[in-house]
Formats: sequence, structure tokens, C-alpha cells
Amino acid sequence: MIERVAATQSPWGLRHTLASKELSVRAKILEDGGPKLWSEFMEELRHLHLEAPAPRGSVFSRLQSAYEPAIAKPLV
Repeated sequence: MIERVAATQSPWGLRHTLASKELSVRAKILEDGGPKLWSEFMEELRHLHLEAPAPRGSVFSRLQSAYEPAIAKPLV
């Protein structure tokens, strides 16, 4: 349940605030990924914070891979 609350805050922020592209790129990925991605993200968080088994993939890596090119572009 908590993953849904956190994940739905990101799309709300995209639509109702003046967030920069650099800050909103990860929110867009979470929105587009939907419940499947949110579940994968929670699995990764459990691994990092609760010593649960490691997930097969990394949502953090996907989010960071999208973020890095966004911050590399000059702000105009």
C-alpha cells in the first residue's frame, strides 16, 4: 500500500507543480512503470534496508540512468 501512496505523489507533482525536467524525469518513469515497477522498487528497498533477498534488476539504476542525462543538459 505504501508504494502506491509514494508512487502516486510523483505523477501528482508532475501535473501540479513547476518541477524541473531534472527532478521530474524519475517521477515520470515511476508513473509510466505503474504497479509492476512500484512493486520492483519496494523489493529493492526491502533488500537495501531490511536485508531481504536481492532483486534481479535495479529500479534505482533505471532511475539514475534517466536522471544523469537530464542533469547533463544545460538549463535553459
